[in-house]
Amino acid sequence: MKKKLGIVAVVIAVVIMAILGYVHYENVKEQERLALLQQQEQQLEEVKSHFGEKVQTQRVTLLFNKIEDKYVVAGSLGKDEVLSLVEQELTYDTEYFLCKEYDLYVKYQDVMPITEEITYSLRHKNYIPFNESVVLDKNTIFYDENEELVLSLYTGMTLPILVKEDMYYGVDYQDRLLWIRKEDVKEVIEQKNSTAKIATGIRVFCYHQLYDESKTKCNKIICHPLSQMHSHFKYIRDAGYYTMTMQDMQWYVAGKVNMPYKSVCLTFDDGGENTKLVVKMLEEYDLHATLFLIANRLQDYMISDYLELHSHTYNMHTNGHCSISPRGSAILCKDKETVLADLIKSREVLNGAYAFCYPYYEYNNTIIKTLKEAGFTMAFMGDEGLVHVGDNPFKISRYTFSNNSSVNELKYWMHRE
Repeated sequence: MKKKLGIVAVVIAVVIMAILGYVHYENVKEQERLALLQQQEQQLEEVKSHFGEKVQTQRVTLLFNKIEDKYVVAGSLGKDEVLSLVEQELTYDTEYFLCKEYDLYVKYQDVMPITEEITYSLRHKNYIPFNESVVLDKNTIFYDENEELVLSLYTGMTLPILVKEDMYYGVDYQDRLLWIRKEDVKEVIEQKNSTAKIATGIRVFCYHQLYDESKTKCNKIICHPLSQMHSHFKYIRDAGYYTMTMQDMQWYVAGKVNMPYKSVCLTFDDGGENTKLVVKMLEEYDLHATLFLIANRLQDYMISDYLELHSHTYNMHTNGHCSISPRGSAILCKDKETVLADLIKSREVLNGAYAFCYPYYEYNNTIIKTLKEAGFTMAFMGDEGLVHVGDNPFKISRYTFSNNSSVNELKYWMHRE
């Protein structure tokens, strides 16, 4: 009897141990399952943290093409490039996001959402393409204006030429002006890219000081009442004119770009409190202009996407210094070291300004040499002529309006060949 009880006890002990072992096993499995779920949830949150309607590359980023179930490298993007992502279901094992721009994929780790909208200028959309195109074979590499990599695609393309620089061709791709190295081009072919009429001469207009005649008076010939400016700007806008930048003008004179037939360049001289009105008017009419600023007058209210700032000296817009010119402009009469120092300082204050306007429209070969030495690449005078391809970039003509120049005078000069 005792022997039987012993056997029963052993059996019971074995069963209990088996049960306890099973329970332990199930507990371990459950812990492992919960740990896996937690790990998957954390991974899903990691994936989600990289997804957004707009994302930006965090480094040079590979692009992938999905062929069946495999992701094959199809190119690369530079750092800080913006992408739009296709909406997709995200899971813990998501590895790639699909981008709208190229219909290609990026690894999720390579991008992060952006909260502020990043936009690129569309001004190049106004350029008239040359009737020439670049042909690229097997690989197409795009750079930005700073010669940094934007995009590399392992495919050939044929693209119309917008700008002809010394070492690059400018092209429109994905609504951006991007650059292709000439050494990467297989060939340039003739191709009818546009039938639009191009400018054969550009008119540059000069204004000075704006004032609100309902609040103040200014009888100087260089003072423009707001009513006059409204009539001028309204006509320019409603007639569909493109208002050029200094970069546009520099490329145009060098024959590197075709400008639309309806193109005009608006400039203001001197600067001061009235610049607030200039900026307000440009914003109201959606026009672009350049202010040739006496650089020691620089103020925050002059900073605007509608207004470029270039040099009218730093502090040498003064006359009566000699008799070698009608006004005796300081830049013609002071010693070279003084003039050069002033010009260089104006460029520094104006963040590398490269265009210059001669005070009182007075210049000579000596000051042109000094401007070049200071780093300027073009300068504007006061002649009334049109600007043409091939003109001397340091003798660019402007027509100056007075305080009583009507809109009909504006029309006359805009349409005069």
